[in-house]
Amino acid sequence: MAYRPEIDGLRAIAVVSVLLFHLDLRPMAAGFIGVDIFFVISGFLITSLLMRDLEGDRFSLLRFYRKRALRILPPLVVVLVLVLGASVLLLLPGELLVTARAALATLLFASNLYFWSSFDYFTPDAKENPLLHTWSLGIEEQFYLVLPLILWAVFRWRRQAVLPVVAATVVCSFALGLWMTGAQPKAAFYLLPARYWELGAGALLALGAARLSFGAGVKEGMGGAGLCLIIGGLIVITPTTSFPGLAALWPVAGAVLVIGAGNTRLSGRALSWRPLVFLGQISYSLYLWHWPMIVFWKVQNGPELSAAAQLGLGLGAILMASLSTFWIEKPFRHLPARITNARVLSVAGAGLAAVAGVALCMQVLPQRLNSYPPEVLALARYDTFHSDPGFIAWNRRHVCFLSGDTAGGFAAYDKDLCLGHTSGKPVLLMLGDSLSAHLWHAVQDVLPEAQVLQADASGCRPYPERPAYAGCGDLLKFIYDDWVPANTPDLVVLSARWQPGEQALTRQVVERLLQAGAKRVIVLGPTVEYKGALSKLLARDILMGRDGAAQQVDRTRWQVSAELQAALQGSGAEYVDLLALLCPGGLCKTWAPAGKAGPRVPMSFDYGHYTPEGAGYVAAALSPLLRQVLSLDAKS
Repeated sequence: MAYRPEIDGLRAIAVVSVLLFHLDLRPMAAGFIGVDIFFVISGFLITSLLMRDLEGDRFSLLRFYRKRALRILPPLVVVLVLVLGASVLLLLPGELLVTARAALATLLFASNLYFWSSFDYFTPDAKENPLLHTWSLGIEEQFYLVLPLILWAVFRWRRQAVLPVVAATVVCSFALGLWMTGAQPKAAFYLLPARYWELGAGALLALGAARLSFGAGVKEGMGGAGLCLIIGGLIVITPTTSFPGLAALWPVAGAVLVIGAGNTRLSGRALSWRPLVFLGQISYSLYLWHWPMIVFWKVQNGPELSAAAQLGLGLGAILMASLSTFWIEKPFRHLPARITNARVLSVAGAGLAAVAGVALCMQVLPQRLNSYPPEVLALARYDTFHSDPGFIAWNRRHVCFLSGDTAGGFAAYDKDLCLGHTSGKPVLLMLGDSLSAHLWHAVQDVLPEAQVLQADASGCRPYPERPAYAGCGDLLKFIYDDWVPANTPDLVVLSARWQPGEQALTRQVVERLLQAGAKRVIVLGPTVEYKGALSKLLARDILMGRDGAAQQVDRTRWQVSAELQAALQGSGAEYVDLLALLCPGGLCKTWAPAGKAGPRVPMSFDYGHYTPEGAGYVAAALSPLLRQVLSLDAKS
């Protein structure tokens, strides 16, 4: 296959998009679609090479995987070794375990499966993992296991059927991907069945290229349209867009058109610009190196990247990628044929075994590899606090606090337990999302004379016309249309992760509750949110002898609070400014009040959900207002 510089230029667009996205440059909020461009390129090139060997009667799976191993493994092993070494020095205990597991999964080309079972790609926890980016390598390598066998089997059976059979697999994958994006979005993002069609689109282009013949004008139009689609995708798509789904057509169709157009006078020559071609040639190493460098920088210096840090990290990643390409990638890629497969296999096996051994040691002996202070170890338990059985029981998850993965949806909500009450005691209903659920138990503790009921659903702000998922919508409809009119609660406390631009909806909800029969409504404003898990920020402060966690606050919450408070004036609701409570004088409380014994406890265990001790502090501060509204002191 003749060298095509414009494909390296397209690689450059893909990798630079990803790099700028990971450097947190706002204009590149959709830079993650660079991975989809890579998928198309890979599918096209691999299929072209496989079909050339099949048609030349020299197809060999062993030779194919030797080339893949020499292309992928050497720089990957070096990156894994250095990442594991840096992790021992810089990461917290829980992060060390997660990184070790990710390294083992990467060695098996199954990191996409690991991250699918562990993280959402766009959450803060995922962005703290230095090997998160290897998920795409897992998809590509799994594709390389499937496609050669399909091509070989169909080619031997009936070579004319290769194109229609591959087309059928692509169509099936695309349809499955559309369904999964709606029903199982995390699986659609990480798993091959929903992504196969993207690589398959490149494969179809390779299979059909010889049958297509376009004039120069049409090719120019194809190339220009392809670049427009890619640029349009970078503008239109955001991290909140359902993806891959239909949105992935922007980068995929764009890449197909650009590759199909070839080295045209306009788009082809633009993509063949030497700096772009150079970046394309180092794109694999650049993809490998950039993300760990960014993660470890943030570990040391905080989650915000200054302009100087963005520039330095970007140039540093390009430098490391250049060295990696010319000192590691190219020498191994062009090994003489006299070096036998057995020798390649033995060296590769030794390297992989060494990395696996280090990763296993990190899982078994994390405390011996790095001597952590006791308080850091105490904070480390909050890494998995959200899944702790005691915490799940504390906020009654999947019983009175639903989520998108609650089996049975609204049918699992226990109305008798969550909403049951008797006459004689005032009734208070906690209604909202997880920022309501994390307070329920603590409010109940400070108001023993009241009946504190719970109707919460994760990610479910209390807007019945905008349900986040079916269980959320069913719960809200029941509360607004059935339960409140029938029970006329003395007080409804609304608490949620309020977003900009939704203040009018919150006012409408307040008015609807009052009209339906609620006697009083209190709205709890936004709580403090951090640019990372507070427990980890505090642990790193201890390790580095600094006091910077309080500076890592998301200041946009104050604007949301001010807008919400203004919108609720005259609505009949009372507004509680939690930010003023938790950040007196602008300095936010990071530790809950000390108990009688034991280590200090953070106010929140993640970016903003309270620990039980933090919830107790907030509930105690709210108690005078709640008691006044419910007239509890007068009754006593």
